Amino acid sequence: DYPTIRALSDYIAGQLVPDETAAARAGARLELPDAPARLSILGAACTLPGDNQSLLALSFTLSRGLDGISEVPFARWDMEDYFNAEAPTGLEMYVRHAGFIEGVELFDAGQFGIGRAEAEAMDPQQRHLLETALGAFADAGFQKAEMLGRHGGAFVGQDKCDW
Repeated sequence: DYPTIRALSDYIAGQLVPDETAAARAGARLELPDAPARLSILGAACTLPGDNQSLLALSFTLSRGLDGISEVPFARWDMEDYFNAEAPTGLEMYVRHAGFIEGVELFDAGQFGIGRAEAEAMDPQQRHLLETALGAFADAGFQKAEMLGRHGGAFVGQDKCDW
């Protein structure tokens, strides 16, 4: 029924707001002022399932039609303790495969001035976010020491609330 992104977004907007407001928004375009010349993207980093540790690796994976789905690694949990293909009751899993990132346990706490006890208490996602953000700065050609005291910003994101 909604063959384009525009048609789908118009439908969703119509469900969320009154018809006259949705119609006005459907034709609206976001006008942005000219961006300052100093605005630029210098580096990027990612860690995705399928051992995709960079945008180049992700591009390779996608261009060849590969995926990042694998059997649940034993290092995460023993699948036999939770697998039930028949009828999960809430704690069981009914699939043996998912997308996992590699090397979650290899966090270099010393690189961030974090002690061993604190690192062990951190959520693996916090550790992953620190490493990936540092990877984006490295991709931009910055060393940690030369970033101190400089003005700049970074946009970072983390998806999913489990590891």
